[in-house]
Amino acid sequence: MSVATKYARIFSLGISEMLAWRFGYFVMALGSAINLLVLFIFWTAVYQDGNQIGSYSLEQLLIYYAFSITLQILMDYSFVWGVSEALHQGNLSQYLIRPISYINFLFVKEFGVRVATIASFAVPLAGVVIYFHDRLPNSLLAWILFAATTVFGFIVVSLFGILFAMTTVWFQNPHIAGSLFFTTSFLLSGRLVPIDLMPAWLASIARWSPFPFVTGMPLEFVLGNRAGFSIQELLIGLVWFVVLLFSAQRAWKWAVIKYEAGGA
Repeated sequence: MSVATKYARIFSLGISEMLAWRFGYFVMALGSAINLLVLFIFWTAVYQDGNQIGSYSLEQLLIYYAFSITLQILMDYSFVWGVSEALHQGNLSQYLIRPISYINFLFVKEFGVRVATIASFAVPLAGVVIYFHDRLPNSLLAWILFAATTVFGFIVVSLFGILFAMTTVWFQNPHIAGSLFFTTSFLLSGRLVPIDLMPAWLASIARWSPFPFVTGMPLEFVLGNRAGFSIQELLIGLVWFVVLLFSAQRAWKWAVIKYEAGGA
C-alpha cells in the first residue's frame, strides 16, 4: 500500500466516524445554525440603534462572525481528550506497533473529522455566502491565501493539542493546560473580537503569537482587508511551527518512554 493510499484511508476513517454519529451530527449542524442566527440578530440590533464598531460595517461584522464560527468548528481540539483516554486506559499500544507515526495518524484522521464537521455547517454558511456575495472578495488569490492560512491554523491547533495530550502521562489529565490554551486562543486569535479592535498592547501580544493564524488572519482575507503577508508575519509563523513541531515530537517520544516504562 502506497503512503498516499494509506493516509487517504485514514482521512476517510475520520469522515466515516463523524458521519456514523448521525444524531450528534444533526445536533451539531442545528447548534451552529442557531449560533449564527443569534449573532445576526444581536449585531443587527446593535447597528439599528446607530452604533458603530470601529471601522466595521454591519455586513462586515456579520461576515466576520459567520466565518469565525466555521473556523471555530474546524479548529476544535476535543481530540485531546480522546488521546488522553487512550493513554490512561492503555489503548495506545496498538499504535506503537503500526508502521506509521501516531502523530501523523492522529493529524490526518482528525482532519477528516473536521471536514465532515464543516459539512454540517455548509447550508447556513452557503446562505451567508449567497446573501453577502457582493461583499466577498472576487479574487481567487484571496481565497487561496484564506485556505492556506486556515490550514496552517489547523496545524497550530493540532500541535498544541498533541502537546497537551502528552501531558497525560505525567498528570491526571490535560484539562487545565487545555482550558488555558482555549482561553488564550479565544482571546488572541480574534475569535472573540477582531484584532484591530483590541487595545494596542493586547493586539501587539496577539501579533507575536501564532493565534492570529487560527481566526483573525484568515478572516482578513475574506473581508478584503489583507492582500498578503509581511516578512515579519511569515517569520513568526515559521518560528512557531518549528517550535511546536519539535516540542510535539519530543513530548511524544518522552510520553512513549514513560508509557512503556509503566507497563501499559
